[in-house]
Amino acid sequence: MGLAYALANQFPGKGLVNFMVIFTMFFSGGLIPTFLVMKDIGLYNNPMILILMGSLSVFNTMIARTYLQTSIPKELHEAAEIDGADHFQYFFKCVLPLSGTILAVLSVYIAVARWNDYFTALVYIRDKQYWPLQTVLQKILASLTFSAGDVAEMFQDNYTDVAETLRVSNVVKYCAIIVSTLPAVVLYLVMQDYFVKGVMIGSVKG
Repeated sequence: MGLAYALANQFPGKGLVNFMVIFTMFFSGGLIPTFLVMKDIGLYNNPMILILMGSLSVFNTMIARTYLQTSIPKELHEAAEIDGADHFQYFFKCVLPLSGTILAVLSVYIAVARWNDYFTALVYIRDKQYWPLQTVLQKILASLTFSAGDVAEMFQDNYTDVAETLRVSNVVKYCAIIVSTLPAVVLYLVMQDYFVKGVMIGSVKG
């Protein structure tokens, strides 16, 4: 939120900083260089990487910047400056209290993204005890993905056992899908009022 506030204001070199921030949204170093960096700084097989990896989203920053530019009047900043408030005081006492909507929307975005993230643990976490639920479910689904021909070969064309095995594997898959999606659906239902307001940010001018 602090970066969004900075980008919403004018300062020398803003164009360059804005370009550098947006550039990272479209281009990255790639998986292998990132893996090597994470390993060198001691985050490989460290559960902290699940929190730190992707903790700053440029996309969410741009949404927050748009909100601050369109919803927080500049006259409020001028009034705060007249009263002797600096940028830090204005940010914490004026901007944050008025940004409840966007904070709620970004909380939904971040929570759903973190909840659905199985790839980070799959690449950077070696010990299974640190795996999040989504990675465990992904492993379960991968282990249950096989064709009817494979099952028939396993049970030597005993079609009763083949059908039962396929039925059980499908039930487990569907249960895993429900477990993985239900919290996100509940979160959207609880926060839908804020979510609707958030997705409309910047869509109407005037």
